[in-house]
Amino acid sequence: MKTATFPKPFPSEKIKKIKAFKVKLFAVLLIIVLQLGCKNETRWEKMPAPFASSIRSFADKENIWYVGTSSGIYRSSDSGNNWQESGLKGKVVDNIFVTASGSILAGVYRSGLYQSVDNGNSWNRIGFAKNVYLYSIVQNKQGKLFLSASFASEDAPKTKTGIFVSNDDGISWEQTNLTDADIINLCITEKGTLIASSINKTYLSKDDGKTWQIGGKGLPETLPISAITSINDILFASLGNRQEEAGKIRGGVYKSTDEGKTWAKTDSGIDLSSPISGLCFVNNELIASAGFEQKNGYVGLYKSIDSGKNWFKYALENSFCRFIKQTENGKILIGTNSEALFASAMPFKNFTQIGRGITNWETFRITGNGKELFVAGNGIWQFNKKKYEWELIKKSNSIDLAITADDRLLVFENNQILRSDKQKIKWQLVKTITGDYALFKVLTEKLIVAGIAGNGAWHSTDQGLTWTKYNLKGFENAYMRTAGLSNKGTLFLSGILESAKTFRSVDNGKSFTAIKAIDSLEVWDFATTDKAIYIATYAKGIYKSVDDGLSWTPINKGLKTEKEYVTATSTIAIDDKNLVCSTLGKGLFISKDAGATWKNFNEGIADENFWTLCYNHKTKSIASASPSGIHRTTLNL
Repeated sequence: MKTATFPKPFPSEKIKKIKAFKVKLFAVLLIIVLQLGCKNETRWEKMPAPFASSIRSFADKENIWYVGTSSGIYRSSDSGNNWQESGLKGKVVDNIFVTASGSILAGVYRSGLYQSVDNGNSWNRIGFAKNVYLYSIVQNKQGKLFLSASFASEDAPKTKTGIFVSNDDGISWEQTNLTDADIINLCITEKGTLIASSINKTYLSKDDGKTWQIGGKGLPETLPISAITSINDILFASLGNRQEEAGKIRGGVYKSTDEGKTWAKTDSGIDLSSPISGLCFVNNELIASAGFEQKNGYVGLYKSIDSGKNWFKYALENSFCRFIKQTENGKILIGTNSEALFASAMPFKNFTQIGRGITNWETFRITGNGKELFVAGNGIWQFNKKKYEWELIKKSNSIDLAITADDRLLVFENNQILRSDKQKIKWQLVKTITGDYALFKVLTEKLIVAGIAGNGAWHSTDQGLTWTKYNLKGFENAYMRTAGLSNKGTLFLSGILESAKTFRSVDNGKSFTAIKAIDSLEVWDFATTDKAIYIATYAKGIYKSVDDGLSWTPINKGLKTEKEYVTATSTIAIDDKNLVCSTLGKGLFISKDAGATWKNFNEGIADENFWTLCYNHKTKSIASASPSGIHRTTLNL
């Protein structure tokens, strides 16, 4: 009788190998499953950017140059010939400063103060996370640092503002007695006097910020100081508001012989309708830079050879010059709003454009006609699919553009609405309207609305050829932001005068009624479907109406908490269920249930701030405009 035989057990070493193989196999299968799942996830791609960078700030130390841009920091170790990314990508860097010890401080829009102690290789946020602007950092000869922190975030109204001082290289900060929320600029003179400038006041401190006195007698009440330089104990101040360009007089140059207490006008020859952004004294000559973002007058450089008595146009005409600086190695550097940088060595006769490698491109409006994409961003651009690049079709300071049903472009510049031909080559002046800027909204093939800043709402029913102003009683001079049209034909207009208001018309714009349900709510955009109307709002996220705009409900689950303040800059409705919105500070969001819930929609994107969106229903592609350029993806819904 045969006996049963059992297989011998595997040796322990072989068992270990089998287990290891199973673990590896499981890991491989898991990766495959994840990759297959990711194919259904929407990932954004950054489209190529033209050489049109916006430079906000500059600092240098030991021949290393740093610039703050609308999307991060770049550095150069060869006097600007080559540039590399140096951190804070996707963040708007309004100010950059190198301390005497060599650490770098960066003031970031709506994000706080960052510090690097390794030449910009890494950054840590060290404070001021709830301040909107950190425009200025200066240091006295004793090593004390001073910083201006302007405006508190909407969700943190108790945030401290004003001028702060640090005795430990920026690690900790103490608020001084100057606590105004609207300090635009802070300067320090050769004698150590601190001069802080708000929209309508100038303050002086001669004891390191312990006490402050009112100065600035003789300066205009509505223009802050943008920069200060000195010649033989005489102070020269340029005037210009980089935060808001408004009014007929937007710039100027003044001088003071008493450390800022009193000032006298000294800007003969300067076009005052443009802000003066900076001053520099070199070779016994004063050079002034003109222009931030809007053009109402001359932008470029001025020069004075008689200590500021007379000025003449000098160089870089039509370039928006945000600042002028002298580098440690003696060069003059100009930062522009759309052309990167210009540099000049002695004797400062010729300026050479530099900055290739700085890839940010500050864009506002992205729009299309189903076949082509167009962008308003430091000019008007068209995307060339064959070359896969953006081509400049019009040098313009228009912040917005629209495309008509008959394939023409509309822009607003220098108080004029211009209309292109179908080839986008020739431009025709169709309407002169006094206003700081225009925001367009194409509602139908036969209705286009233009919100003119400071001059109400206008509309065209003939593809932008003629324009008529809507009669908004008491709101004719408002800053109109946007418009909407429901599926029932109800027209909505929204803007700001002393407070925000949204108006509703059921008779094609003949008469309007203010909507009480959203009174004081600042509306930035409308989107409509057959079932609902959606609005993107300042600080309050997204609202929805299902009764043709009579009542509104906030729909922000996943977008923001109840106490959190998030500005939704734009929203589009793909269909009745699918929505996309852009925000300031939190990127992009998508909803697949008609706004009931929102999910983060930033795969592949570093940017935090977005302005507008454009959706192509044929290709299902969506594009977004941000301070770093254009991103694009295809929706898988």
